[in-house]
Amino acid sequence: MRKPRRRGRHVLQRRSLADGFSFGALMGAAGYLSFYMAHHGGVSLGAAQASPYVTIVLAQYMNILSRRTAGSLFTTRFAANRPLVVAPATSLALVVAITNVDAASTWLGFEPMRWRDWIWSVVGAVAFLLAFEFARRWPRHLGHNEEPSRRRRGNRR
Repeated sequence: MRKPRRRGRHVLQRRSLADGFSFGALMGAAGYLSFYMAHHGGVSLGAAQASPYVTIVLAQYMNILSRRTAGSLFTTRFAANRPLVVAPATSLALVVAITNVDAASTWLGFEPMRWRDWIWSVVGAVAFLLAFEFARRWPRHLGHNEEPSRRRRGNRR
């Protein structure tokens, strides 16, 4: 597990900003791809608009679970933690309700998605998860060091 940051260190650093921008761009690209594929798959505009919403929600689930897990998400310990499995499943049920129940979906401008249109949202979330796992396993390939450098600036002590 990673040690907490020192009290004098700033919360936003170059690596965290780079991670936020790169993974945010990946989430946005996955959302756009799901919109494009759903819309060109013959669904209505409202269902196509629901697709990126679902994609970003699923990618955020993957983001939260991956960042809260010290190792890989693909371990047996993950499935053994019942609340960690039940909470996203409950949230996913609410997302299904938001996109498919008429009262909620029309208020948000969505229309019900076909189950086959969910495939693009799942593909986007899995691509996000695999990119995050790749970045975690091979940080040197991405230009990150395991330990931050301890260079001093100037003669400050």
